[in-house]
Amino acid sequence: MVERDVLEKIGDSIVMFFPLFHRKLMKGQYPGIKKPPAQQYPLLGRLMWQGPLPMSELARGICMSKPNMTSLINQMVVEGKVKRSADKYDKRVVKISITKKGVDFMKAHQKLVKDNIRANLSSLGESDIKKLYMSMENIKAIISKIDEDKE
Repeated sequence: MVERDVLEKIGDSIVMFFPLFHRKLMKGQYPGIKKPPAQQYPLLGRLMWQGPLPMSELARGICMSKPNMTSLINQMVVEGKVKRSADKYDKRVVKISITKKGVDFMKAHQKLVKDNIRANLSSLGESDIKKLYMSMENIKAIISKIDEDKE
């Protein structure tokens, strides 16, 4: 059994990595993209990969209250990034799907983010880049083993 101390330290490291990755790797120029609320990215990403989802499931997935999710979805509908539709089996359920404009926005933003990450990593030496690559591969392999049913 893994000691609680080790799990605590892993948790602390993971929490620290998000702002560190953002500050160190994603800094750069984002010309032509008006910065939307941060919650739009995980929401649009989830819709891109999973397809249309009920609003309640989206809210739960990004840890947002339903009233706040409604407000965010309303804004994104006006922007043309998502659309609402009734579930064909249960008309009480509202499903949200990403539009072509939403997909185009995400693809454009992902390209800019990747370009900035590549530019920021280019200041590292070859040895550090190889270590970082192997570390990321190890993290992906280990994290993928976590049971997804515990959501």
